[in-house]
Amino acid sequence: MLLRWVPKRRMQIFDRHIGRAVSFGILLVMSILLALYTFVALVGEMERVGTGRYGIAEALRYVLYTLPERTYELFPMTALIGTLIGLGSLASSSELTAIRAAGVSIARVGLSVMRVGALLMGIVLVVGEWIAPELEQVANRERAIALGQQVAMQGRSGFWARDGDHFINIRRIHPGGRLSDLTIYDLDADHRLQTQTEAAMATYDNGTWQLAGIVRHRMLEDKITTEQISTARWSSLLSPGLLDVVMIRPDALSITGLYHYIAYLQDNHLDASRYVLSMWVKLVNPLSTGVMVLLAIPFLLGPLRSVSLNQRVLVGALVGITFHITNRAYHYIGQMDALNPILSAWFPTLIFLGIGLLWLRYVR
Repeated sequence: MLLRWVPKRRMQIFDRHIGRAVSFGILLVMSILLALYTFVALVGEMERVGTGRYGIAEALRYVLYTLPERTYELFPMTALIGTLIGLGSLASSSELTAIRAAGVSIARVGLSVMRVGALLMGIVLVVGEWIAPELEQVANRERAIALGQQVAMQGRSGFWARDGDHFINIRRIHPGGRLSDLTIYDLDADHRLQTQTEAAMATYDNGTWQLAGIVRHRMLEDKITTEQISTARWSSLLSPGLLDVVMIRPDALSITGLYHYIAYLQDNHLDASRYVLSMWVKLVNPLSTGVMVLLAIPFLLGPLRSVSLNQRVLVGALVGITFHITNRAYHYIGQMDALNPILSAWFPTLIFLGIGLLWLRYVR
């Protein structure tokens, strides 16, 4: 029993040692990249400073709130470079050589590295699903409020939505799920306008909208009638959650937020391809992080093991940047409907996975 326990105990220590080295490398690279992003983004926000109540403190808070989204986007590239730095430091100090001399196989070293990769994939999923989307929405709302703006959709005519036979035009979307200056158009089966309802304000309460300041026009066969109503209830598939979805970029949304909004668009026979692509990108991104960690193994133990750590990191950085650019390029191509959304999301990751697995054959 003791003989079996000792090797197991030693492998646990080895796994923790690998994990600490790789984690330190990734945190180091991520800290540098986020520091650069913070500086560039803060400079970009300076042109808004001085408008309304938007000062330097508000600009810095906005940039900090968007850091999780940047972290999510950069995680695959950071995982590759950070893993190279972490394992490279062990190789430079001959610790990997000593580990191999102790009888630890390359496959076992790779398993320890991929355990870290699996943990990173979980972290990426948590950041992308729960942390980044929430903070991105808070950042947009707080900046809009500080600038003295109402949170409104781009375009001169406001935000348009379809709910069955109803078409809704919302001129202004306020923080907290409040709407103002909205018009609801009701059509019959022949797409003829039956009722036009204008409301000065709408608030969401218990699953329905409470309209206030209502003017309703009814289109009869021989005349148009108009009535004014102080308040009324309005049931709709639209909810503050769905409105929050369309207020930020699709690639900054959570997977569940995208799924619900896609269902809403499809139920109303509207184009959802852009959001389908973003959802698949979200699903693939954690796996891309694992692929980048896998790709770091042949860098250290394959044909490049004889070159210096700086050269390996440089090559790894170039590979990571190439993956990031290729990924973004295929996403843009997918948004132009030139490629299937699933193919656009998966293709770069599958290509680099194939390269990594092929390269592992030369590891000795």
